Amino acid sequence: MPQPENTKITITSAIQQMRNMGRPLWANVEEVYVVEFAIAKLLCDHDEAAKIHENKDIESIKLTIEQSLAILGARVYLEISRVSQQASKLVSHHMRILRHVDDKRESLITTYPSEPILAEAASHVMSHPRILKQILDGVIYSVKNHIIVNAGEQGELVGRILCLMAFDKVIQSKSGLHYIWNKHSQSITVEEFLNAFIGEGNYEKINSVLNETFNGLMFRNSKIRFSHFAYTNTTPSREKLVNFFFRGAAVLCKRGQQIVDLIIPIAMVPDDDTEVQHSNMSFIGIQIKNRKKHKSSDWPVNIAKAIGICNNTPFPLPYLVVFMSLNEESRKIECHDTVTLRDTRNSYFRERIGYLNIYGHTKNEYACLSWVDDNAEIQLQQLLQTYVDPFEEESAALWEGNEPESAWVTKYQNIVKNMEPLRYEKCVFENMDTS
Repeated sequence: MPQPENTKITITSAIQQMRNMGRPLWANVEEVYVVEFAIAKLLCDHDEAAKIHENKDIESIKLTIEQSLAILGARVYLEISRVSQQASKLVSHHMRILRHVDDKRESLITTYPSEPILAEAASHVMSHPRILKQILDGVIYSVKNHIIVNAGEQGELVGRILCLMAFDKVIQSKSGLHYIWNKHSQSITVEEFLNAFIGEGNYEKINSVLNETFNGLMFRNSKIRFSHFAYTNTTPSREKLVNFFFRGAAVLCKRGQQIVDLIIPIAMVPDDDTEVQHSNMSFIGIQIKNRKKHKSSDWPVNIAKAIGICNNTPFPLPYLVVFMSLNEESRKIECHDTVTLRDTRNSYFRERIGYLNIYGHTKNEYACLSWVDDNAEIQLQQLLQTYVDPFEEESAALWEGNEPESAWVTKYQNIVKNMEPLRYEKCVFENMDTS
């Protein structure tokens, strides 16, 4: 849903419009009941929804695999195998959208679109550490058993989870938000996000960028709000970033997007009632790698232009670039800034960028892991190191008894083991290209 025409877009108006985004049924439910109603829809269980909403008897809640996928899928964008039983169940019982059915009705293309009410409901569920543990267990199981088919993209998945955990940590720390139904759709500052993400004191070297001002507002005090990630098949412009911000969504970039994998929109506005426009829209660009040894990217001089967000030289506002090397053996955080004049073809411009290079995936690097138990760190490690091997014996059903040619097997075993994307399609092996 794009932003309403001829309407002044503010954080306050965006929050007020939440029930009008997505399925029409949300607008027919009173605000005070809509989150519990959405949780019940996601879980397909009114009793468990009531327990979660009232924070009672949480220990008794046991999520199914489908429930875990529904909760996380509403927030991080998961690709579910078209031929899996879970694809059908998620559509029939857990609010997932059916996009296409093949002629034989054997393959379903499904998705969770950007839907702020569902994301808000899923955020309430994930705010309980005991339930979060079950959800992560369900995701690990689903990757190993070919239910989630984003093979090779576990690093990006873990990156999205860590970003959401940081945002959730800030929300949980604000006592004034505890009883607000849409608390996970409220705004936080860039500084609050960084404190929850990597910890206060770990980014002092980019203070010069954070202290940069626009209309009298420091960049560190600018606004972030995202309860979920939404996939885009185009490179978002600053105008499109306003739409994502309006929905309370961060950006999961298209496959093949240059330089970044995730984009978190930032509105440089002093309060929730100041108009959000493309002219005051900045961002955090995040690149994620899942390798044991990987050097940070050789970032181009003008990152915003290289990404395709803006053709201006320089980008008119300060912004941040984050490199996450999650499986790195040497665990550390590096940061530096670029606020000096650069000479390009006898012209000068001032590109105000803060760089964060984060190596590792433990509590030492990510402060957002400190509000959950140690299991979350272990589970994320398991998820990072899990890759789908479609050639093991228990996967025979996936191939319907056919035997793939050895050259094809060798080729795609290498792809999988290198953590590169693999898409499963029903096919006739003798007609496959093995080149």
